Amino acid sequence: MSENIVTIYGEVSELIEKKSAELIDQYLTAT
Repeated sequence: MSENIVTIYGEVSELIEKKSAELIDQYLTAT
């Protein structure tokens, strides 16, 4: 059970990193 939580948390943090990187990129190119 705990392994599943760790896996899900890892995937979520990866998605957040990619999404925030995209948003930062958009922000930098917009200004």
